[in-house]
Amino acid sequence: MTAPHTLPAVNFFDPAFKAGPFPAYAALRGGTPIHPVPLPNGETVWLVTRYADVLTVLRDPRFAKDLFAALTPEQLARQPRAQAGFRLLHRHLLSLDPPDHTRLRALVQAAFTPRYIETLRPRVQQVADELLSALPEGSEVDLIAAYAFPLPLTVIAEMVGVPAADRDLFRAWSAAVVSNPAPGPGTSGEVLRVLAEFGDYLRAHLARLRRQPDERPAARAAGRGPPG
Repeated sequence: MTAPHTLPAVNFFDPAFKAGPFPAYAALRGGTPIHPVPLPNGETVWLVTRYADVLTVLRDPRFAKDLFAALTPEQLARQPRAQAGFRLLHRHLLSLDPPDHTRLRALVQAAFTPRYIETLRPRVQQVADELLSALPEGSEVDLIAAYAFPLPLTVIAEMVGVPAADRDLFRAWSAAVVSNPAPGPGTSGEVLRVLAEFGDYLRAHLARLRRQPDERPAARAAGRGPPG
């Protein structure tokens, strides 16, 4: 009998793993293509690594992408007290199931047409050029921090009308969301405060845009913005 294929524990949040994850992914596909992954908050999720298996999971209605729809009442009760803020931050197009996903995808497809995206090209190029010009010469540079992260953040912030004075806050909040994908009982109080603060800001900002839709930078630049 062939011994079962075993792999050493993989810490997906270890900087060393993030710097070179592909050998570990290949080993997982070959040995344990459905792999348990412990999250920093103490919960366990399952990583599916093979293409055919991923398609099966995505197409099977018994699986849900909406975290809050998948949790049991007991698990929901253990979520942070600022749950409303987390629902706002984590209910997006990539984490929703039909019919909400279908409705929002149709809105996005209607708004972000190839013609509209092309109108963004000059400003995206300008931001990219400015970031590259600001890089110091003759010294090492963290391209993620100095270029790859601020480029999309600046463009997205401008598209949704975030004031320039709030960009640093927006960046800090975004980094907190990315670094804490599944807040839970083990999440620090400071992280909970930051994420709840981000949720409050987004609610107030969306309320302003609903009251004054023509104030969006995209609307002013193109004469009309994407359909609201």
